[in-house]
Amino acid sequence: KQATCSWIHGTLTAHASMLASISHSGGGEVLIATNSRKDCEILCSDLQRLLPRKTVCLYHGQLDDITRASIQKQFVDGSIDILCATWASFGTGVDMPKLTRVVMYGVPLDFSTFVQTIGRSGRAGQEYFVDVYVREADLVKQRSVMEKERRETRDASYTNHLQNSFQQSLSLVNAAVANLTCLSAHICALMYAGGTE
Repeated sequence: KQATCSWIHGTLTAHASMLASISHSGGGEVLIATNSRKDCEILCSDLQRLLPRKTVCLYHGQLDDITRASIQKQFVDGSIDILCATWASFGTGVDMPKLTRVVMYGVPLDFSTFVQTIGRSGRAGQEYFVDVYVREADLVKQRSVMEKERRETRDASYTNHLQNSFQQSLSLVNAAVANLTCLSAHICALMYAGGTE
């Protein structure tokens, strides 16, 4: 597999470079992942308006099981071009063989979720692309969520895991801001240096 990475810091909604990269995609090829249902809904609405010839659908955990299963099947089959989903809505083991581009808005709380989302692309051996769009507010929010979890959870192992995950995400953002052209080597170093669990 080959991966090409891009990084845009400080974006709010459907970024022009993201639109250009997904406008020629085919069915089942683009997964857009966000932290919140609200961000997911905004992006989905924007993309439906900006790319009227594409079938763009929303996928999140508050949809009923039958609806989620139907949307997931349509995306995997290629009937849906672009799927806007929350990270929490997909479990492990969902195979998306046509997926060639993952677009991430923000960073998930758990770094292994970040890595797993990247790993959904290119499973059929094809070249794939990963685009990450982050705002300072995303990092502030994640730090706040992590701190709340640390205060409310008595499990030291879990809170250490959250702290390490956040530090890995922060390291990735700092590497990107320092203008590294591709972050895949940095991600691998984080994963295999005692990184994800």
